[in-house]
Amino acid sequence: METILERFYMKIDADYEVYFDGVKKMTSSEFISNLKEIAAMQEIYETLKTNTPLNTDHLQYLLRFKNPLYVIHGCWMSEKQDISEALNHTLWNIWDKRDAEQDYPLEENIDELGMQRGVEMC
Repeated sequence: METILERFYMKIDADYEVYFDGVKKMTSSEFISNLKEIAAMQEIYETLKTNTPLNTDHLQYLLRFKNPLYVIHGCWMSEKQDISEALNHTLWNIWDKRDAEQDYPLEENIDELGMQRGVEMC
């Protein structure tokens, strides 16, 4: 007898296959305009299959739907945060840690751009 998790995986595997069969039929412009949704579907699927401990109660509820992966994807897309909040946090981290200078090239004439090279003492 298959477990709840096995049934869930079977359903989302089928959903994923159908979804990406549809993606393969898209024109390049359709693909580009749906890129965020496609990437989200792939990330959700891979996370469910590999990284996430899944609650049995949640799985039992989701198994009531014909296409549980579509349900999760739809809710995920509607709940996604505005990128500006996350981007602001990332920008603050870059500024605060100041370790990007080790991994990315700097402009050669920083002073000409009206910027300082770190803290200067008077």
